[in-house]
Amino acid sequence: FIAARFDEDIDPHLKALASPKPDTSVIGMLSLLAFLQWKLKIGPVLGLSSWVGGLLGPAINTYHNRMTRRTIESEIPRLVRQGSLPELFDLIDNAEKRREDRDGFEAAKAEWVAMEEEIMDIEGSGEERLTKAERSGQQAAAIMSIVMSMIVVTFMFLVEVW
Repeated sequence: FIAARFDEDIDPHLKALASPKPDTSVIGMLSLLAFLQWKLKIGPVLGLSSWVGGLLGPAINTYHNRMTRRTIESEIPRLVRQGSLPELFDLIDNAEKRREDRDGFEAAKAEWVAMEEEIMDIEGSGEERLTKAERSGQQAAAIMSIVMSMIVVTFMFLVEVW
């Protein structure tokens, strides 16, 4: 109905709305409704914003950072009371917030991988240390036997010469 009656290009909103992923579908619905409220200059829609606000769980869970999710969850009631779908959409799908979340997640993943490698080094070093200690012991024994052999040969040579 909206696509047939509305002159603007709303295909991106409809594609997102038709997505099988719940988070993308909810964001698509919110973006379409927010676009309509903004374009048609409709006043506050308290009932609609309340209903949409209750459906935003999957969209909020797309953020990796727990603090960001909590902040968004705490801001939703205020925006629902205002009835502003464009502001609600900006809160949920803010490009800057998404970028910060993605960058923070990538940094956390890299830190986790580094810590995991360090754990593997520490746990795996028991065998490595044992192998290295064994090799060092064998080298020390070989050197000691060479030194002892040289002392015995030198002593035998001195006994022969005198």
